[in-house]
Amino acid sequence: MTTTLRSIAMGILFGAAGAVVFGADVESGIKQYQEKQYAEAEKTLRTAVAEDAEDAQANYFLGLTLLEQKKYAEAETFLLKASEPQPDARGALAKAYMMQDKLDQALRVIKEAEVGSKDP
Repeated sequence: MTTTLRSIAMGILFGAAGAVVFGADVESGIKQYQEKQYAEAEKTLRTAVAEDAEDAQANYFLGLTLLEQKKYAEAETFLLKASEPQPDARGALAKAYMMQDKLDQALRVIKEAEVGSKDP
Protein backbone atom coordinates (compact mmCIF):
# COMPACT_ATOMS: atom_id res chain seq x y z
CA MET A 1 0.00 0.00 0.00
CA THR A 2 2.81 2.44 0.89
CA THR A 3 4.58 1.66 -2.38
CA THR A 4 1.40 2.43 -4.33
CA LEU A 5 0.93 5.76 -2.53
CA ARG A 6 4.58 6.61 -3.07
CA SER A 7 4.23 5.81 -6.80
CA ILE A 8 1.13 7.98 -7.07
CA ALA A 9 2.84 10.83 -5.22
CA MET A 10 5.90 10.58 -7.49
CA GLY A 11 3.65 10.61 -10.55
CA ILE A 12 1.92 13.74 -9.34
CA LEU A 13 5.20 15.45 -8.51
CA PHE A 14 6.82 14.59 -11.82
CA GLY A 15 3.66 15.43 -13.72
CA ALA A 16 3.55 18.86 -12.08
CA ALA A 17 7.25 19.37 -12.77
CA GLY A 18 6.67 18.51 -16.43
CA ALA A 19 3.92 21.11 -16.64
CA VAL A 20 6.21 23.75 -15.17
CA VAL A 21 8.95 22.90 -17.65
CA PHE A 22 6.47 23.10 -20.51
CA GLY A 23 5.24 26.49 -19.35
CA ALA A 24 8.85 27.55 -19.03
CA ASP A 25 9.43 26.60 -22.70
CA VAL A 26 6.65 28.90 -23.85
CA GLU A 27 7.73 31.71 -21.54
CA SER A 28 11.37 31.31 -22.61
CA GLY A 29 10.35 31.37 -26.25
CA ILE A 30 8.31 34.53 -25.74
CA LYS A 31 11.22 36.19 -23.97
CA GLN A 32 13.58 35.20 -26.78
CA TYR A 33 11.10 36.59 -29.32
CA GLN A 34 10.84 39.87 -27.40
CA GLU A 35 14.64 40.08 -27.31
CA LYS A 36 14.71 39.52 -31.11
CA GLN A 37 16.52 36.18 -30.71
CA TYR A 38 14.36 34.68 -33.43
CA ALA A 39 16.36 31.52 -34.20
CA GLU A 40 16.46 30.56 -30.52
CA ALA A 41 12.78 31.46 -30.05
CA GLU A 42 11.86 29.29 -33.02
CA LYS A 43 13.62 26.26 -31.54
CA THR A 44 12.12 26.79 -28.09
CA LEU A 45 8.60 27.39 -29.35
CA ARG A 46 8.72 24.45 -31.77
CA THR A 47 9.51 22.27 -28.75
CA ALA A 48 6.54 23.71 -26.89
CA VAL A 49 4.21 23.18 -29.86
CA ALA A 50 5.50 19.62 -30.31
CA GLU A 51 4.50 18.93 -26.70
CA ASP A 52 1.09 20.60 -26.98
CA ALA A 53 -0.03 21.32 -30.53
CA GLU A 54 -3.16 23.10 -29.27
CA ASP A 55 -1.35 25.69 -27.13
CA ALA A 56 -2.62 28.93 -28.70
CA GLN A 57 0.06 31.10 -27.12
CA ALA A 58 2.92 28.87 -28.30
CA ASN A 59 1.42 28.71 -31.82
CA TYR A 60 0.92 32.49 -31.87
CA PHE A 61 4.46 33.37 -30.84
CA LEU A 62 5.95 30.72 -33.11
CA GLY A 63 3.97 32.26 -35.96
CA LEU A 64 5.21 35.74 -35.06
CA THR A 65 8.78 34.44 -34.82
CA LEU A 66 8.52 32.88 -38.26
CA LEU A 67 7.07 36.12 -39.68
CA GLU A 68 10.12 38.00 -38.39
CA GLN A 69 12.33 35.50 -40.21
CA LYS A 70 10.31 35.95 -43.43
CA LYS A 71 9.08 32.34 -43.28
CA TYR A 72 5.58 33.41 -44.25
CA ALA A 73 4.11 30.08 -45.38
CA GLU A 74 5.27 28.37 -42.18
CA ALA A 75 4.01 31.27 -40.07
CA GLU A 76 0.59 30.91 -41.68
CA THR A 77 0.23 27.35 -40.34
CA PHE A 78 0.83 28.32 -36.72
CA LEU A 79 -1.12 31.56 -36.86
CA LEU A 80 -4.13 29.70 -38.26
CA LYS A 81 -4.05 27.41 -35.22
CA ALA A 82 -3.74 30.37 -32.89
CA SER A 83 -6.33 32.63 -34.54
CA GLU A 84 -9.41 30.77 -33.33
CA PRO A 85 -8.78 30.91 -29.58
CA GLN A 86 -6.57 34.00 -29.76
CA PRO A 87 -8.12 36.74 -31.93
CA ASP A 88 -4.94 38.87 -31.75
CA ALA A 89 -3.36 36.36 -34.11
CA ARG A 90 -5.63 37.49 -36.95
CA GLY A 91 -3.56 40.58 -37.72
CA ALA A 92 -0.40 38.53 -37.93
CA LEU A 93 -2.20 35.93 -40.05
CA ALA A 94 -3.36 38.67 -42.43
CA LYS A 95 0.25 39.87 -42.69
CA ALA A 96 1.44 36.33 -43.49
CA TYR A 97 -1.15 36.13 -46.27
CA MET A 98 -0.21 39.57 -47.66
CA MET A 99 3.49 38.74 -47.70
CA GLN A 100 2.65 35.70 -49.83
CA ASP A 101 0.43 37.76 -52.18
CA LYS A 102 -2.67 35.96 -50.89
CA LEU A 103 -4.60 39.19 -50.78
CA ASP A 104 -8.09 37.66 -50.92
CA GLN A 105 -7.33 35.55 -47.86
CA ALA A 106 -5.80 38.52 -46.05
CA LEU A 107 -8.90 40.60 -46.74
CA ARG A 108 -11.15 37.78 -45.52
CA VAL A 109 -9.24 37.53 -42.23
CA ILE A 110 -9.37 41.31 -41.75
CA LYS A 111 -13.13 41.36 -42.40
CA GLU A 112 -13.65 38.47 -39.96
CA ALA A 113 -11.65 40.36 -37.35
CA GLU A 114 -13.79 43.47 -37.87
CA VAL A 115 -17.01 41.50 -37.48
CA GLY A 116 -15.64 39.70 -34.41
CA SER A 117 -14.61 42.96 -32.76
CA LYS A 118 -18.16 44.35 -33.12
CA ASP A 119 -19.74 41.40 -31.29
CA PRO A 120 -20.74 42.32 -27.71
